[in-house]
Amino acid sequence: MPQRTAAAPVALLGLQRLAGNRAVDALLTGATKAPGTGFVVQRREENNAPLAEIQGLPMYDLLPRLARLGEQVLRDEEAGGLVGGPRLVLAMQTVRAKMQRDLEFLLREKNRVETLPRDQIADIVNFLWGPSVGTSIALVNTDLEMEPIIAPPASVRLPGEPAHAGDGGIVVDDESGPQGISDFEEDLPENRNRISGVVLDPETREIIGYRTFHADGISRLVDREGNFVVDAGVAIGVESEGLGPLDYVPTPSGVGKGAAGVAAKLLVKGALKKGTATGGKVTLGVILKMRSVAKAVAKKAISPNAEGKAFIQAVRSGQRVSRTLSVEAAESLTKKFDKGAPIVASELNKRGIIGPFDSFSVFTRGHGGAYQAHHIIEQSVLKHLGHDVQKAPSIILTAGQHSPISTALARKIPKDELEHLTKKEILDLYRKVYKGMPEWIAEVERYLR
Repeated sequence: MPQRTAAAPVALLGLQRLAGNRAVDALLTGATKAPGTGFVVQRREENNAPLAEIQGLPMYDLLPRLARLGEQVLRDEEAGGLVGGPRLVLAMQTVRAKMQRDLEFLLREKNRVETLPRDQIADIVNFLWGPSVGTSIALVNTDLEMEPIIAPPASVRLPGEPAHAGDGGIVVDDESGPQGISDFEEDLPENRNRISGVVLDPETREIIGYRTFHADGISRLVDREGNFVVDAGVAIGVESEGLGPLDYVPTPSGVGKGAAGVAAKLLVKGALKKGTATGGKVTLGVILKMRSVAKAVAKKAISPNAEGKAFIQAVRSGQRVSRTLSVEAAESLTKKFDKGAPIVASELNKRGIIGPFDSFSVFTRGHGGAYQAHHIIEQSVLKHLGHDVQKAPSIILTAGQHSPISTALARKIPKDELEHLTKKEILDLYRKVYKGMPEWIAEVERYLR
């Protein structure tokens, strides 16, 4: 046992008050620390209650709840071990590591972290690194293992690809705008033979990369930009059947740049559905690199040409409402198709497509008023309610179609009467004028309900 000196009691008194009798005893006796832990604050009864209240929560909820507790509680690992065992102690240490910007925590505690289920490992990584996940060299090189999910290309709606008609009622239009896609992905919907699998994030089920075949017979994983990530060999992601288009649905991401901004995340409906391939394991670093690139791609605004192409594909597949088509994309389409004739306007008129007034007005320009963009909700009503006139829903009509509708609306809903009408009364008047036009009425209801 180490020899005590005369000065020791004075020096150790502060440590005793800070860390407790057990820590001082361990220091004096040379006792071995428990794996992954340092000296702990002596358990205080008052720390048990806040820990007991949250200890059973899922890891993704437990970590932020712990972060709201005081440092005295977070350092009381003895209380954490008593209340929730090793899992809670590891969670407490994770929170402290983030507070202290401890960049090596994940690597240092690799063996302990690997004892947790895969989804909880992902929760810890996301909590520690947030939006910048994958940017740390230390994390990219870690050998924590996770399993990617490889889906058959024919079963997945690829980025930039519209839903097919009859997709079980899936709503493909959302208000977050077109989906951000990379140059590598732009022609994948027409050339699926370029890939042999779609890599899905094991935690979020988002598309983060692809499996490709090469002349040497080895399949490789690439990120969404098409950059090589790792050799997949023959064991990774053996294709399997049983997944249909309904297993992959669009979900708005909420990240975007205006109307031409980024779109939706493509998610698998249901976790690890039977029939999905998981194949062999790859390192957590590989998953993080692919996830980081996928996030960057999702934040990119797509080009007007690509956006216009996606709009035409959606129209051909049966989509009848687009609220996000940009003016730039509309101009790209007129330049490509019209050649002096109202080709796009005529087609949208025949199909009864609804879209933003400013963009649809582009299709009617230069044709002598033969086609006109009609505000489904009149400009006077939009201004009265404080809505953007340019982005409001419209439909392209011929001059002969437009005139009687405008006359009927002016008669039923006079501008000078608007201030005396309730939203419900205005909506009822629109229902009378638009009788037999349910899609038009649905657009009015979005503004007046």
